Amino acid sequence: MFSLTRRALLACAAAAACLPALPALAADGAAWPDKPVRLVVPYTPGGATDIVARLIAQKVTDDTKWTFIVDNRAGGNGNIGIDVVAKAKPDGYTIGLGQTANLAINPTLFPKMPYDALKDVVAVSIVAAQPVVLVVRTDAPFKTLADVVAAAKARPGEIKQALAGTGTLGHMAGEVLAKRAGFKVLNVPYKGAAPAITDLLGGQTDYMFATPQGALAMVKGGKLRALAVTSAQRLPVMPDVPTVGESYKGFEAVDWKAVVVPAGTPADIVKKLNAAIDKALPGRPPLPSCRPRAACRSAAARSGRRSTSRRSTSAGARRCATRACGPNKQCPPAGGRSRKRPRCGGRYSSRPMDRLKQLESFVSVAARGSLTAAAKAEGVAPAIMGRRLDALEERLGVKLLVRTTRRITLTHEGSAFLEDCQRLLTEFANAEASVSAGGVKASGHLRVTAPAGFGRRHVAPLVPRFHAMHPEVTISLNLSDRVVDVTGESFDCAVRVGDLPDSSLVSVRLADNRRRCVATPDFLRHHGTPKHPGDLSRFACLTLSSDASQTRGWAFRVTSEAGVEELIHLRPSGPLDCSDGQVLHDWCLAGHGIAWRSTWEVEAEIDAGLLVPVLDEFAAPPNGIYAVFAGAKHLPLRVRLWLDFLKDQYGQPEFWGRTA
Repeated sequence: MFSLTRRALLACAAAAACLPALPALAADGAAWPDKPVRLVVPYTPGGATDIVARLIAQKVTDDTKWTFIVDNRAGGNGNIGIDVVAKAKPDGYTIGLGQTANLAINPTLFPKMPYDALKDVVAVSIVAAQPVVLVVRTDAPFKTLADVVAAAKARPGEIKQALAGTGTLGHMAGEVLAKRAGFKVLNVPYKGAAPAITDLLGGQTDYMFATPQGALAMVKGGKLRALAVTSAQRLPVMPDVPTVGESYKGFEAVDWKAVVVPAGTPADIVKKLNAAIDKALPGRPPLPSCRPRAACRSAAARSGRRSTSRRSTSAGARRCATRACGPNKQCPPAGGRSRKRPRCGGRYSSRPMDRLKQLESFVSVAARGSLTAAAKAEGVAPAIMGRRLDALEERLGVKLLVRTTRRITLTHEGSAFLEDCQRLLTEFANAEASVSAGGVKASGHLRVTAPAGFGRRHVAPLVPRFHAMHPEVTISLNLSDRVVDVTGESFDCAVRVGDLPDSSLVSVRLADNRRRCVATPDFLRHHGTPKHPGDLSRFACLTLSSDASQTRGWAFRVTSEAGVEELIHLRPSGPLDCSDGQVLHDWCLAGHGIAWRSTWEVEAEIDAGLLVPVLDEFAAPPNGIYAVFAGAKHLPLRVRLWLDFLKDQYGQPEFWGRTA
């Protein structure tokens, strides 16, 4: 039976309880604080720990008028941030928000810790307790926990789990689930929940155990799908999401968060801080539920958004209800004050056509970078455009745009949501076009770009076939290894191989792209064979120059010192590099070094014995081959047919052998 809360976490809680008792120093904390207090958050901004820390700081500030400065110190699964606290001067002006991972789990995973959690920090107050939620993208093929398990068993070591950090509760829960279910997973660690969720949304990973407050807004916004929670019972805010324990009896994992200070901090200061936190968070620790309206109002004030109607309550309060309580639910009053509790949900939330208008307006504003320009293009007043954006943000419960008097910029959530909106509007336009087009034939000029090597082998042979099917379409094919500006250079479609950079373009995955390290038999006889990716530093490696692709380096799957399988990226060096992949291929065949090439480039030479694969046991899961295009409101019929043609051709296993 697995129960992190009853076994490991009870031990963790006991360890937290055993943190040093409050020092009995005769210090006078009456004047504290007379300057801002630094609150160290050991993870990146935007993650669950960061959200909790900022809410606590704001609530304590509202009650006491103290000033807090949030200092994000990410890295080392929280070790770096807590080490900053442990080594700070114990005067009460540096505090931190620790949690299960960096106060209890890490000491069991890392052979050397920079601090001793039992001696170097003092616990002030437990402020939160929560489970984690298994989430996937809404466009992923996984509908249930059983689907994830089945896929992981069918593709051992290829399904990628995003980690907010090594040793986090989500990491531990994922490892135990893999052991209980009998599958092998590839862990991809990040320096916090925010970048992990960003890559999950971008398709770089397959699933993640995220905190409820970190995932809830995106689940309600339709960007993520929640499959299971690790609590003993279902969460009130996610009543339809089953527990992992419903599939694997006894499975339970709950995290806790605690405010800590350096050991040696005067007792009067610790007691004063403890009392302030207890007053700010009365009763049970805050679980994933609706925040008090006072906190919502302060969040709205920090976001810089104003209510657009005198009759409506604060934008922050409505956003809170949309995020946690759901539509048509009521927010609790703050501090027991008697106020009318309004219905939440936003003025447009129940009208599908208004929702579509909101999405179109959001895409238009993001594309033009100006509310006035977007309003002029749509023929409406800027105030109407602003109200649409307000309603969209309130309904989703996240801030999508940062609006100032000079410019409009996208937030991280807004950038990810923009891609979804563009895809949705494109599909909507395609559906209408497919009905209205009837028997209309595709025509016009189609401009396509692709990497030189891949394009010669797997795009160029398809162009005449497509033209034969649609003779009224003329086609221009551009082959280049540089990253072409699709919109700026007026291309209809770009075929790209590998990890995609962040952009506002729409992408469609066409096929998997597997990479292997290869060298000639003669090179390996003279120079030896690398046994581990780290050995590549001693070999001549043939690399693409920095202005080409492979900007993240060569990817490998390795086992860390803690026994965890992770994905790493190396940047080998050598005497030769080139921006052209075909030249690297020729150099490799000539015996000049080791190259990291796609299977479709070297499979024939491997079969012929001209090249030998090395480090295959460390091969990373495949990345993708994509079709990328601008999210135009009305995608031309010729472009839609070209995309469908590529998906059909690349989806046939025999295609790769036929055109290689």
